[in-house]
Amino acid sequence: MKTKQLILVILWAFCSVANAQKQNEMDSLKQVFFSSGDDSVRALALYKIGFRLAYPKPDSTLALADSLINFARVTGYSKAELLANQIAAMAHNYLGNYDSTIAYGIRGVEMAKARKDSSSLGAAYSVLSVAYTTKGDYVNALEATLNCYANEEALGSKGGILASAVNIGNLYGVLKDYENSLEYYKIARDIAKELSAENQLAIIEYSMGTTFKNQGKLQESIEYLQTALNMAKKLQNNNIISRCLLGLGRTHFRLKEYDAARRYASENLIHVGKFGDKLITGSTLLLLARINLEFKKYDEALNQAKQALQIAKEISVFTLLAESNEALSNIYAAMNNYKSALEYIQAALPYKDSTINEDKIKEIASLEVKYETEKQQRDIELLEKQNQIQSLQVAKQQNLIWVFTGAAVILLIFVLLLYYLFRIRQREKDSIQQKNEVITQALADKERLIREIHHRVKNNLQIIQSILDTQSIELQDRSAIAALQESKSRVQTISLIHQYLYQTNDISLDIQNYVYQLVEYIQQSLMPLERVNIEQSVASFVVDADQAVSLGLIINEALTNALKHGFNGRGPGAVNITLQKVSEDEFVLEIADNGIGLPKNFSERRHLSMGFRLIEGLTKHLGGTLTIVPAEGTTLRFVFPVQTMKLKAA
Repeated sequence: MKTKQLILVILWAFCSVANAQKQNEMDSLKQVFFSSGDDSVRALALYKIGFRLAYPKPDSTLALADSLINFARVTGYSKAELLANQIAAMAHNYLGNYDSTIAYGIRGVEMAKARKDSSSLGAAYSVLSVAYTTKGDYVNALEATLNCYANEEALGSKGGILASAVNIGNLYGVLKDYENSLEYYKIARDIAKELSAENQLAIIEYSMGTTFKNQGKLQESIEYLQTALNMAKKLQNNNIISRCLLGLGRTHFRLKEYDAARRYASENLIHVGKFGDKLITGSTLLLLARINLEFKKYDEALNQAKQALQIAKEISVFTLLAESNEALSNIYAAMNNYKSALEYIQAALPYKDSTINEDKIKEIASLEVKYETEKQQRDIELLEKQNQIQSLQVAKQQNLIWVFTGAAVILLIFVLLLYYLFRIRQREKDSIQQKNEVITQALADKERLIREIHHRVKNNLQIIQSILDTQSIELQDRSAIAALQESKSRVQTISLIHQYLYQTNDISLDIQNYVYQLVEYIQQSLMPLERVNIEQSVASFVVDADQAVSLGLIINEALTNALKHGFNGRGPGAVNITLQKVSEDEFVLEIADNGIGLPKNFSERRHLSMGFRLIEGLTKHLGGTLTIVPAEGTTLRFVFPVQTMKLKAA
């Protein structure tokens, strides 16, 4: 049923992009999914569909990501979930959900690391880099891209190293570390030449030209940008052509060669209209606005800057948002409209870096002073008019003053009374808070002391075990060695409890986890795993430490005896350990084996066995009873009262 639902979702995805993608390519992917018997090939086909859907139909890509997750669960091909995570991240990025994109990217990194999938790890780091860059968090974007670069180096992927080096160069440029930026561009350029990647080479020449411009090396910038433009025109790469035209316009603007800057910007505005890149369109409009501001063509400058701001809001690019608001502030300031100038410069601040340079602070302060001066002038004029009116109403206002004075005195007395009551209540609250802090500190000290006690007891018990081990090495008598090993096992039984209490910072423990650990220790100490199978059915209950010690020692003695003596001369056997609450009043522990059983004279000799005397004594200590059930092998049945055991549900 799940498979049929998945196929329906995929068919819907194909239909939803029929007008936006090449039909033959989508049909080919569809055919691969339905015809291939290899789950990895089918999952990759779904991933490619999602990749192509991400830009025109991000919502459809999210639906397809869910389908890929279902595919992973149905087929058991776990990598499909990692592929689903990648296309979901891309879809959220196109939707402008950058926090979601970052979350998916981080999850993708964790999943790829867990799978030790280096190729997917590089893709996850790339997703993170794009999301952080779009959000304007360039430091984290750089960290993700450097991780991607290191991953591609480890893989020996020339193409991956090339792409990562270009991105690192871009990010260092944004962070104004131009030396490192150029260093990585040079690495990328060498690899692009080696791979004959002409489009990448054109992009790198453009990026280096932009970096030289930012360094103030404007003639070098023009040379690199012109080289990149010639290469892009030869390749007919519209995107690079438009970026080069924009870069040349900006560089000539920096050189105050405004006619050349206008020529490149106007050419670019026509060119970019052919393929509709909104970011480049907005940036070009912003450049034209700055040029018109220099020529004092304020109306044209305002119109172009507002268009750039509208585009920046549509695509949510922080740098363009900041620069558009700044440009509008400069235009309004030139028009002496300081109120609007102040509003736009303040609107730009959230999109700027956390540190604003000194010139910008002075500019903001200057605008604030001019705006406040105009406001004060208007206030003075209004105040003069009010004084003229007030001078005609002096007599009437004298009476009002007395009334208001009396009311103010009454109000003051009332406020003082409220303040006095507030201070009393505040002192009471502070006193209670201080007492609570003392109690909280005392509890914390007590908890630390208890943890330290458990820690030291555990360490001391481990020292005792080490002493017993050392002593057993020096002994030759097998019975003496066996006695020491039994003592070591008993010490370990108690040590496990103190280790658990130290780790959980509690005075009680879950008996189920404790019994499982104890049985595992005994099993590893006394026998190979294939000889005796130990089955456990232990309820999850919390008991106090002293009850846990007694119960653990009983299980240790009984299970040790069964493993050491219960299967002599027999083949593989089994031991069943059951620990369950059988009624509201009783709790039963049963340890049964299918071994050779107890010797015939056991009832006469049981008092000679220290282990059995210990079992009987501990059973009595817990208020329980012991019954040896006659059956194949040996069954020890202990019944304990619930009240004595102090049981609590885990």
